[in-house]
Amino acid sequence: MKRRFLFIMSALVATGININAQETNANQNSSEQDDLRSELNQVHAELNAIKEKDKQKSMWSRQKTFKIGFLNNTWTPEAANGTDLGEFKPNYGFSLGLTKTYMLHPKPIAGFLKFGLEVSWFDLAYTNYKANPDWSRYFSSDNPFGGLDIPETPDFEVPNFGSHQIDAAMGIGLSANFAPFFWNESGNLRAIRAKLYGNFLPSFSAVIISEEDDTRWNTAFVPFYTIGCQIQWKALAFFVEGRWGSANYKLGGLDFDDDSNEDSYFDKVSCKNSGVRLGIGLCF
Repeated sequence: MKRRFLFIMSALVATGININAQETNANQNSSEQDDLRSELNQVHAELNAIKEKDKQKSMWSRQKTFKIGFLNNTWTPEAANGTDLGEFKPNYGFSLGLTKTYMLHPKPIAGFLKFGLEVSWFDLAYTNYKANPDWSRYFSSDNPFGGLDIPETPDFEVPNFGSHQIDAAMGIGLSANFAPFFWNESGNLRAIRAKLYGNFLPSFSAVIISEEDDTRWNTAFVPFYTIGCQIQWKALAFFVEGRWGSANYKLGGLDFDDDSNEDSYFDKVSCKNSGVRLGIGLCF
């Protein structure tokens, strides 16, 4: 009887030890599974972060744009007494420029909108103008300014070089940048970006007018303003913008009198610039 009792007690103790060992192993397995799950979640989060970073880079990289475009600019001088001196209308024109957008905040608003600071590192514009017959009124004997000494016409023929304008500027402005397909999984669609911008371009402007045996150069500091739109896909861009600015141009001419070789005629005339330019850009 005593042996049977001891045998039963031994069996119970062994069973308890086995159950306890199984519970310990189960707890260890559960802890290992939790650790593995935590590591997998961390790796998954890191992969999502890398994926999101690549996504944002595909949408918001390439913030510099080298632009080349066609320019249609009109130059309108006006005499001091308000007399209209006609318009210089363009034959053709072109422009070159380099701009960079500095984003003002790292994360886009609502996933698709960023505001930026536009910096124009250089902006060059050239226009070749058609002849303007009304311009000669300024230098006639009954010119609207009255009482000014008009340079004498030289005895030799002065070549007619036509009329030209060159503007050189640097500037700054603001822009709103849109990524309309930010939600799309296609990288090609996400790379489409649009930009609305406005710039202030302080410019040195020079206009040379050589018509009817008479040559004049005209210079001014002109505060140009531009408003435009740019559509970008990866490294390619298309832009269109309006530009305008007015200033008092300093007019210069040569006095061909034999007694003097110095410039003898300078005055100022109010002139307005207005035009449109459009073209393509290389983004990098």
